[in-house]
Amino acid sequence: MSGPVQFFYSCHTDAGIRKKVNQDSCVVKTSRDEGGSRLLAAVCDGVGGLSCGERASGEVIAAFAKWFDYELPQILCADAARDAILLQRWKQLVDRLNQKLFCYGKQRQIRLATTATIVLFAWGNYYVCHVGDCRLYAVGEKVEQITKDHSLVEREIDAGRLTREEARNDHRQNVILRCIGAMTSVVPDLMIGKIQKDRVYVLCSDGFRHKIRENEIREAFFAEKPVTPAQIKQNQIALTELAKRRGETDNITVVTIRIVEENGQR
Repeated sequence: MSGPVQFFYSCHTDAGIRKKVNQDSCVVKTSRDEGGSRLLAAVCDGVGGLSCGERASGEVIAAFAKWFDYELPQILCADAARDAILLQRWKQLVDRLNQKLFCYGKQRQIRLATTATIVLFAWGNYYVCHVGDCRLYAVGEKVEQITKDHSLVEREIDAGRLTREEARNDHRQNVILRCIGAMTSVVPDLMIGKIQKDRVYVLCSDGFRHKIRENEIREAFFAEKPVTPAQIKQNQIALTELAKRRGETDNITVVTIRIVEENGQR
């Protein structure tokens, strides 16, 4: 998309049917000036087997929200090296957060960590920072998974020891190989892609997609072509309740973003 755009979006989070504490955190922030419109969306999932997962996920969300408000405006002026600067600053931010959470836990003799997937839509591109098994999808005629899970079952799939269908029911599907705060260092996946005008972008925690099929995600967010936040929200709630009826016990979070050119084209 090369022209001015506007965003239609909604965020929904639910503690689920079993857990008393929602360790998921999410945020959506937008800004606009003469340079165009921008949107930051992030979903973090506190690692359930560790202590204070909600503190870890909330800390990362707050840090990226602050980055959007105070650091991104400075990057807007760096036209030539903008992309490289942005991704480098995200890498540094993840490293700083990892050290902060790791040291906090060590001092208190607890372990706390979170997965995190962050996406920025700006200048016709999407920018992604990803650690763990939250996911970013681009939903169109097909559902494209943009991020790659840092999980044990994903490693088993890559090695040919599990099929994608077998992985859906594998008892190890919650074993995470990379997260923020659990180890002394972490390396995020960083990527850039072009925004496609015929796509809806869906960001979610693993609790949202364990019991939901990709074709159901497509039908909810693309086939009916919802264009208002209220319609998007209705479909998010419907899929969340469906996941709960199917027995999902984890916290559930989903963010949906539709990007519309201001001339009215999708």
